[in-house]
Amino acid sequence: MHVEVGHALADPVVHRHERAVRSEPIGGLDGAGHPLDRIEKHGEKFARQVAECLDVVPGHDQNVPGEHGCPVEEGDDRTLVEHDVSARATVHNGAEDAGHRRSMTVVPDMPVSFSTGLGETVLPPVSQDLARRLEAARANEDASERRASISRVVATEPTYLEGWADLGDEARDPVEAYACYRVGYHRGLDALRAAGWRGSGYVRWSHESNRGFLRSLMGLADAAARLGEQSEADRCRTFAAQLDAEWSATQRMPEAAD
Repeated sequence: MHVEVGHALADPVVHRHERAVRSEPIGGLDGAGHPLDRIEKHGEKFARQVAECLDVVPGHDQNVPGEHGCPVEEGDDRTLVEHDVSARATVHNGAEDAGHRRSMTVVPDMPVSFSTGLGETVLPPVSQDLARRLEAARANEDASERRASISRVVATEPTYLEGWADLGDEARDPVEAYACYRVGYHRGLDALRAAGWRGSGYVRWSHESNRGFLRSLMGLADAAARLGEQSEADRCRTFAAQLDAEWSATQRMPEAAD
């Protein structure tokens, strides 16, 4: 805060007012011929009181009621403080034409930050060894052997989301598919929370490590629809659209049960 001090104040005393403060003319103090030695005597004390009153956060001091302000000594006359939107306060008095006033400036020093919108969560990748083993299991041409090979990989790493999604794809009936996809979905929620997800934000298909969870979520929607659980299927698809609207729009609609 910078304080510029003139020679003297026109009056050393301020009344407190139960309203927002504003500048007012001071009766009986303007014009030549009035002695100023009494004002000079108390000017420094008053300047310190005003400086303490102006020690507020910039931008919130324009309409502060007097009852919440800094207490100032009362007397017979009054001098009022005016605030403007630029956080500059000036103590006015009747001798302004003689150059007697004090000017105080509050300089804002707090940075302004803006929200960047919803965040994005990316799951950590699995080890290359685990990914190679799943790829080898998928290569089996026999459906029964392929399913068994994928199951063995998942048994060694039950948190492997791509493995659970694969087991859902290889399921022999809707109930088995529903069970596998649901495990992958819940395991995926655990993984997202561990990665910092707090229930909102994007989980995009463009990141390969997110695909096991998204496949499980959309597979669960499909399996639920096949079992006649249309409300659950709709919830899953809505959730997928919130996580990655562009990707979910490319997925086929679940087939409802007969």
